[in-house]
Parts: sequence; C-alpha cells; structure tokens
Amino acid sequence: MEQFSSRIFSIHQIATVIKDARNARGWTQEEVAAQTGFSRVWINRFEQSVISDPSFRRILAMCDVLSIDLSASYAPGKQVLPTRRHSRQRAKGSASKALEGDERTIRPQTVREAAAILESLARGTENGTVTANEENSL
Repeated sequence: MEQFSSRIFSIHQIATVIKDARNARGWTQEEVAAQTGFSRVWINRFEQSVISDPSFRRILAMCDVLSIDLSASYAPGKQVLPTRRHSRQRAKGSASKALEGDERTIRPQTVREAAAILESLARGTENGTVTANEENSL
C-alpha cells in the first residue's frame, strides 16, 4: 500500500488529510461516523473546515479509525523563537487581558503606557521603553 506523508500547520490541513485518507479507503462519511460515534454532519462540517476548533480527542479518533499515524518531531536543545508577528500578537493579547474587567481601577497613565508599548511593538522597536516624547504624543 502506498504511503503518504504531510506536514500539518493548521486545522484545515489535518481536515484535508483526514478527508483524503477516507477517500483513499473508499469510505463514506457515514462509515467514518459509525466507526467514531460522531455524526455524519459533524464529519462533513469538519472536512469542509466549517468547524475551526475541533477537540484533539475527535481528531485522534478519526486518525485511529483511518489508520493515520500522527507524529511529532523536534530538535533537542534547539529553541524555536516566535516570529515577530506572533510576539506582537502575544503582547497585545496580554495587554488586552490586563485591561479586561473593572476599567475604573486602571489609571489613565497606565493605559497610555500600555498603548505606547503596543505602538512601539507595532513599529518594531527593539525595546519596549516609553520615552517622554512617545508618551506625550498620545
């Protein structure tokens, strides 16, 4: 039997692999549904990438039924640094979480400082320090 291999970077890609494996076996969505206990409608929506955040348990169940091997690889000791875009998104997410809740307890100066830091990250500056000029420009 021919072996296929694919690197997965998104839910859409794993959905495509699962659909391809199902088709390669000649199985219908109903047959996969019967084997997994999931509804045919759910499997169809997953394969069409309508379901954007399925549980890992469901993905594993479909992979098991379709004999799809999942593997992970990494280089010991090698540190993968997040991309600049990912770092900015994490920083913005952390700042927005800090601002959630009772906003009356947040000092206006704190909000200005957070906004200045986010602006400096968006501009790609190396450090997140806020100068007096940047703070006054807000």
